Amino acid sequence: MGSAENHLGYHVSTLLSLHEWFTNHQSPVPHVLVLDQPSQVYFPAEPTGEEVLQTNDRTHLLNIYKAIHRTLQQLDGKMQVIVMEHADLDDPAFSQHVVERWRYGNNSGLVPSTWMEPETPAS
Repeated sequence: MGSAENHLGYHVSTLLSLHEWFTNHQSPVPHVLVLDQPSQVYFPAEPTGEEVLQTNDRTHLLNIYKAIHRTLQQLDGKMQVIVMEHADLDDPAFSQHVVERWRYGNNSGLVPSTWMEPETPAS
């Protein structure tokens, strides 16, 4: 079946197609799709210190997001896709849909750091 890039394409297209069918047929399946780091296949297997997407990889990743966007437009608000992603692309096809950027550097996170502080026992 090919590389990880092919697997990503097959999975995303299959999931979008199934959710489109479920939505159009008033299926009881929740109209939410959650994807975790689809860009992972485009980053090098061994960290090099500076992980930058190559031009072709960036284009292919944007195509994934454009396919998601087209499906959501066709379904006219009847479906939601939530993507947890470490890539942060400056293309409007990606960036205009980012709701929150959780980064350690800006003291922001899905779980607030204050929740992780050890509790002091009451005396």
